[in-house]
Amino acid sequence: MNHLISAIVVTAIVFTSSLTFSRDTDSLTIQSYIDRQEVQLKASEYLNARSFMTGDLDQDGIDDLAILYTLEGIGGGGNNYSSFLAVFLRTEEGLKFSSDILVGGKSSRSLSFKSIENGVITFDTRFSTIREDGTWDPSCCPSGEGEAFYVLFYGELRELNVAEAAPIDWKKVRKVMKAN
Repeated sequence: MNHLISAIVVTAIVFTSSLTFSRDTDSLTIQSYIDRQEVQLKASEYLNARSFMTGDLDQDGIDDLAILYTLEGIGGGGNNYSSFLAVFLRTEEGLKFSSDILVGGKSSRSLSFKSIENGVITFDTRFSTIREDGTWDPSCCPSGEGEAFYVLFYGELRELNVAEAAPIDWKKVRKVMKAN
């Protein structure tokens, strides 16, 4: 009986250690990627804006990771910011970067994760619109609301329009994306 309990405890420790190692390795992979983006774009990340969501993005039955992050001062300064979506696929070796895309920024649109379902990343969006008095919303306070849809298509992130996104017919999506 003592050997059984010892075996269970050792298994639990090994399993917990591998989860911690995986989380630590995942964090390093993500931070390394963003660090490279900061250097390449001469910008700095606004860390408080980083968010993520998990879901199966490559239709292999394993949850992958989508990261929404914001870089400020692209090009070396200023108060502009841009938001990017990056996708990391889960493999036996850990997370592997797949693709990224510019999704929003100051005076364009802001996004927040809504869901990842059937391979589609859905965001709630806010964007500037023309007000009743004919002026644009101030950049601090966009009043337009909507949704944005992204899919990993042959390893590349692509934005879908509403008609393409719901309901998802993967044959149709691939046909439309090949045409573009």
